[in-house]
Amino acid sequence: MNPSNTYLCFSLIYICLIMKQFLIISLFILSYWFAGFFVSGIPVLIIFLYPY
Repeated sequence: MNPSNTYLCFSLIYICLIMKQFLIISLFILSYWFAGFFVSGIPVLIIFLYPY
C-alpha cells in the first residue's frame, strides 16, 4: 500500500471516531436539555393548572 492510501484510511477512521464522539456528546446534551426542559416545565404547569 502506498502512503497516501494508508493516510486516507487512517484519516477516515479518525473522522469516524470524532463523529461518533460528537454524536454521543450531542445526545448527552440533548438528553440533559430535555430533562431540564421537563423539570422546569413541571412547576410552570403546576402554576398554570393550580388555580383551576
